[in-house]
This record gives sequence, structure tokens and C-alpha cells, in this order.
Amino acid sequence: MAGRYRPPITLEDRSALARPPAPWGRRAAAAAIDLLLVGGPAYVVFFVLVDLGRTGKIDTMLVEGEGGGVEAVGGADTSRPFGLFMAWLMVLVVVPVLYRTALEAWAGGRTIGARLAGVRVRDRRSHGELKLAQAFGRALVAHGSFVVPAVGVLNALSPLWDQGRAWHDRLANTEVVLAE
Repeated sequence: MAGRYRPPITLEDRSALARPPAPWGRRAAAAAIDLLLVGGPAYVVFFVLVDLGRTGKIDTMLVEGEGGGVEAVGGADTSRPFGLFMAWLMVLVVVPVLYRTALEAWAGGRTIGARLAGVRVRDRRSHGELKLAQAFGRALVAHGSFVVPAVGVLNALSPLWDQGRAWHDRLANTEVVLAE
């Protein structure tokens, strides 16, 4: 059976293909750095909005919701449980997903934390950069799993027993490897 033509693999190509999987400690370091860079400021904004909604000390630049809460991004009234949950969801999922999607799709598969930890994400089949949809799906599963904390922790720890790949890597068909 005749297959598609594939050009010969050069020695340089072989070394790129043979990148070892990133150790779990490096993956965890990259995630911790990204959490501090993105999650830290996002949580500060979240807690300021919650405090403003709780105390009624709302700046005139923010829109006051019913019951004295703050209408946060997406119209979440932080003085009510559902509004508080929606603001928390924005901080936990939306902001980190946008950050990771952009950098993993357009910056060579490396967030700032990944650059500092010496790892990168690549497509498992082509060993190349991620497509935008692939990076988005990977980030959405990785951060969305933390909506149920036990699921998020299991996802984060799964590379320890699952051939170095987390659930979000399997779903997006990606792998985290040591950077060049």
C-alpha cells in the first residue's frame, strides 16, 4: 500500500523529536510561577471587589448592583452567593485560560512559568506548536477541573502515574517536554 511521501528525517529533526518528558517537579514549578503571575493579581482584584460589595464602599466608577454589591465582570453581583461564585469562576478559570491559551498557542508552547522552569508544551503527533483550539481546550480542562477541587488536584497529580501526561494533555493530544 502506497502511503504519503514523508521527507527523510535529519539528525536535527531526530533530536527535536527525542525530547524527554518534563519531570513533574518542573511542571509544578511552571504552574506555581504562572499562578503567582496571573492568579495573584486576579485574586487581589477579586477580593477587592468582594470587599467593596460587602461593605458598600463602592467607587463611583464601578456599577452598583442590587443589594449594594458590585457588578463585576460579566455582571456578577458580589454581595450574593451566585455573584460571588461567578466572580470566583472568572478568577479561577477565565483569566488563566486566556493567559495559557495565548502563550501556549502563540509563544512556542511556553508560558512565562514554563520558560523559567525550562519546559514547553507541544503537539504529540507533529511535535510542533499547538493550534489555538488545541491550546484553548487544554487550558480549559486544566483550569476548569479546579472548579471541583478534588478533580483539579487529581488532574494536576496525574503525570506522576500516567506516563508523564495529565488528563488535559491526553484530551488535547499534547505533551510537556524539556525545552531546547
